[in-house]
Amino acid sequence: MKLLLFIHMLLLGYTPPEAGPDTLVTCHFDQVPFTTFSEYVTQETGVNIYYKEVWVEGLKITIHEDNIPVISAVEIALQGTGLKVSTWN
Repeated sequence: MKLLLFIHMLLLGYTPPEAGPDTLVTCHFDQVPFTTFSEYVTQETGVNIYYKEVWVEGLKITIHEDNIPVISAVEIALQGTGLKVSTWN
């Protein structure tokens, strides 16, 4: 059984007040590393995704969604991995 790990999402530094896990983002990726996906989300929304590299080593993301909440995009990205999303303000 896989150990459940937590991904902590929070804001770091100044971000617009509307930035948060419910901020909408458009994602169109085919087999990109999780780190690339995470960097894109942060750049587009100001929401940081915190994780240990070993948790997502080799994890490739395929997602095609328009205007999806960040938290939902991360949940989709982590489907089938045993990893779970946890938000932190």
